[in-house]
Amino acid sequence: MPESNFEESLSSEEASIVRPSLAGSRDAWDLQDAFSHVIAYGPLQLLPLALILAPTASSTLAVHCLLTAFSNYVMAIERAEPLPTPPPDALPPAPHPPTTGLPDTNPTEPTPVVIDENTDLASLTPAQLYELNQNVLNESTSSNRPLIASVAPISVLRAEYEAGSQAFVKQIDTLAQQGFAGIRRTRGDGDCFYRSLAFAYIERVLRGPDPTLDATVAISVLDSALPLLEGVGFDKFAYEDFYEELLGLLKRIGPDARNPLTPSALLQAFQAPEVSTAIVVFLRLLTSAQIRMDPDSFDAFLFHPDFGNQMTARDFCETFVEPTGKEADHVQMTALSRVLQLNVKVAYLDGHSADGKVDWVEFQCAPDSQAPPVILLYRPGHYDILEKRSEEER
Repeated sequence: MPESNFEESLSSEEASIVRPSLAGSRDAWDLQDAFSHVIAYGPLQLLPLALILAPTASSTLAVHCLLTAFSNYVMAIERAEPLPTPPPDALPPAPHPPTTGLPDTNPTEPTPVVIDENTDLASLTPAQLYELNQNVLNESTSSNRPLIASVAPISVLRAEYEAGSQAFVKQIDTLAQQGFAGIRRTRGDGDCFYRSLAFAYIERVLRGPDPTLDATVAISVLDSALPLLEGVGFDKFAYEDFYEELLGLLKRIGPDARNPLTPSALLQAFQAPEVSTAIVVFLRLLTSAQIRMDPDSFDAFLFHPDFGNQMTARDFCETFVEPTGKEADHVQMTALSRVLQLNVKVAYLDGHSADGKVDWVEFQCAPDSQAPPVILLYRPGHYDILEKRSEEER
């Protein structure tokens, strides 16, 4: 193409770039100047490509024009020039979402499951099973209930479950067949394990074949445990008043004791909040001290009951052992049985056995493995005392 025709075909902007170079000799074509625009603005280093495509000066001019056009395009992008917007009347109408046939955003609540004697417990969710048991326990948690009650026939407990599921009823029947005729209830306030064990512990001493000897042994065991409390940092002034309440009851056992303790006096003492709570607090401190002083036995089992993360002994005890109102689990039960040197048996009434079988958990911690155990009844979230007699002895 003749130079004049080529120049006429360029735009004014392109001609302004090309024209100075056309005025000189093609052999003197300044490649660096010709490509400086592209190199400065283009995102790609296209100079090597131009040299390959145009090894001679005669074809370099065409490549230069191509790169110039490309450079202009790149600069337009960098300037972010907005695209032309069509007038509003040229835009298509916005689509309208359908208003019918949509799912209900406020669905009705599912119909409650009716649980009766024909309900198969295997078909219940854990939440439904827990709710079933909690409905029965509601009265136990009532503040109108005594902290610890007189012995009642186990048939009373059976009647409370008859309108629920027969699996619980069958387990209660199994306990009755094993000789447990009664139940002593405790208030379900989170302290029920400690209160139940403390009462049953003292009552076993009081009703034993040699109450005086048994009381002396019990006091000796408690006295020997006091260094544990100081060993983990509990100040004597922080626990001695609580200990005195428990010690005072044990010292009243025996024919030679001043103001001898009777079964009715023991029940009355545990129904008094100031006495009952003091004993619970002392047992909680003993439990905490035992856990802290025996890390080899307990550290591997100290998990947060809600989040599952492992805890240090100190954090676990300060959170779940020492404060009142915190329920006890296997760790606390093991620790307290050890520090008191007690045999403890716990019957699990959980409604999981269709044939009425009752599972037992035993803590053999007394020096004499044949020593009579303290026997408790566990229902999810609550502890009571199992009794061989069906009513309170006066």
